[in-house]
Amino acid sequence: MIFLLGSTFENLESDLRHSGPDSNTCSPPAGNGAVIAMKAGESAHTPLDFYQMFLDELCSLTVKPVTLDELVAMTALHKSQISEWLKRAVDDGHIVKFNHPVRYQCVDNKE
Repeated sequence: MIFLLGSTFENLESDLRHSGPDSNTCSPPAGNGAVIAMKAGESAHTPLDFYQMFLDELCSLTVKPVTLDELVAMTALHKSQISEWLKRAVDDGHIVKFNHPVRYQCVDNKE
């Protein structure tokens, strides 16, 4: 299993071709990315938190209040997933929900 941080598929593909079929690791790709190679059966110490990634982007997307449909268009995430995360973000105090019409804005961006 290989995790990529800031790399491209083409760089990974090239590195894998040069690392050989029996190799459990590969060298970092060209560019700014890093590859963390793990042997089969190992698990990552810190799992990805997609909700946190969503929150990190949410403030830049909600400089002005936005609707659920606008967030769906901006992120290409499923509407049901965004709805779930928006409810959680409101409960956690990260965003404010406005009514009539329903819109959302990051607490840091609230005027």
